[in-house]
Amino acid sequence: MARKIKQYRRKDLVNEPDEFLTFTERSIEWSRSNWPTLIIAVGVIAVAGVVGLLIRSSAANARMEFQNSLMEAITTYNSPVEGQGIQPTPGVTIFPDQKQKYDAALFKLDKLYKEHSGSEVAPYLRTYIADSYFNEGDYDKAIQEYTNIIQSLPPNSDLALIARNNMGVAYYLKGKYDQAYPIFKELADSKNPLNKASAIIYAGRCAERLGKADEAIKYYKRAVASYSDSTLTNGLKETISKLRLASGLPEATDEVSLTPQSQSTKESQSTQESQP
Repeated sequence: MARKIKQYRRKDLVNEPDEFLTFTERSIEWSRSNWPTLIIAVGVIAVAGVVGLLIRSSAANARMEFQNSLMEAITTYNSPVEGQGIQPTPGVTIFPDQKQKYDAALFKLDKLYKEHSGSEVAPYLRTYIADSYFNEGDYDKAIQEYTNIIQSLPPNSDLALIARNNMGVAYYLKGKYDQAYPIFKELADSKNPLNKASAIIYAGRCAERLGKADEAIKYYKRAVASYSDSTLTNGLKETISKLRLASGLPEATDEVSLTPQSQSTKESQSTQESQP
């Protein structure tokens, strides 16, 4: 019986040798019988590798070109103007006036924005564009750009808050105090500290221009109490006194809470003091 099994296994080894070939031997055997397919496959892999390298190289070049163009645009935006007394760094152009400077920056920034309007840097490019219009004194175009920025970003993001503040300033400089006032009131009561001092003071200025002396005093007092170490509040105490005197307001009318937070703090303190 054992002899028969041995003979049977020998028969298997003779008739089915592929069962016992190594992987290398099988590969060599397959390549010999399928060499045209192998040559085509190697060619495809080689072409794919070359194409991949070209794509990566092209993407790297495009990224470098964008970075250089962005740096050039920002450098133009920050370039000095004749008569400012600023010593430019080598290679930086000195512009004869503000308008020519920001026109040059707008040309470069607008081109970059159109080429990268769907990228993550687009809101930053648009902010530079809006600020360029603002600095040129073209407040209507600046307001439109700030509006577009606000609509494209989360409401509490830093860029959206900056755009909202700058839009309010643009309305203020246009003399549209009734449109600027709601913006600054909202920012002044926001929990985000970004541009908080500026918003409070501008809210007071808008209220003052609109003839709301009591509200103006309220915001000025908040600014003085919260930002007494800032140059923004210089002269506000005198302004408060003049407003109070001109409006005939008694001392008690402007004794208001400085901020919603301070009011809640005072309430919590009084609650703790009343507890045994």
